[in-house]
Amino acid sequence: MGVEIIYHPLRSVKGMWVPDRNLILIRPKMRSFVERSVLAHEIVHAEYGDPAGHSAKHETRANRIAARRLINPREWAELTRLYTDGDKICQDLGVTRELFEAYLNTGRSAA
Repeated sequence: MGVEIIYHPLRSVKGMWVPDRNLILIRPKMRSFVERSVLAHEIVHAEYGDPAGHSAKHETRANRIAARRLINPREWAELTRLYTDGDKICQDLGVTRELFEAYLNTGRSAA
């Protein structure tokens, strides 16, 4: 895709798509599951050529697609059958609560 990814000390966000520079900024020193989730989210913004800023429509789409890419439907089904604790499920899936909720709210394994 030709997108550059740079670790940069962001204050108010964990990641940021900078379309005019074809660049994704990622806050350094995050836990690996957070970094993975944030990067997947920002990549969706890059793929869709989203403008700078946070539109609810673009954020919802980025979360939904990132969640579908990172969460295995079979693993989801197994973990949700075993546990009722969403945080435990997130930990085992290796995703943030935000992506967990996006997956949950979009019909789970629907394409």
